Amino acid sequence: MKKMFLIIFITTTSFNLNAQVDINFIDKVDTSLNGQVKYYSVKGDLKCVKNYKNGKLDGIVTYYYPNGIKKKEGVFYNDIKDGKFIYWNDAGEIILEMTISNDSIYSNIMFWDEARKKKEISVEELTKLKMN
Repeated sequence: MKKMFLIIFITTTSFNLNAQVDINFIDKVDTSLNGQVKYYSVKGDLKCVKNYKNGKLDGIVTYYYPNGIKKKEGVFYNDIKDGKFIYWNDAGEIILEMTISNDSIYSNIMFWDEARKKKEISVEELTKLKMN
């Protein structure tokens, strides 16, 4: 039997740029955090789906807009970003895509401007921009 628990927490991760206080419902009770956990808003909208192994993020993590469209998705291994990360706008169009390996950007970053023109920036260019 599934039980609904109310959890209040503050989301302050690098995966979410805006810190916020929110209330979420979890549809699975598992204190060791193994497997998939779904987080819902107070209104019942699916906010995100996270996969855990031994209490650490492990697998695909997906966030959703209130309209149900994917907002961002990335792969974690043992609580470390390690795989493809994709960001969408609220219309469902990809706006950014990159590969991260061991918490560091590994591939060129692809992004799409408002006119849907695809652009690319290399890891080297990004490093130079960060240093300035």
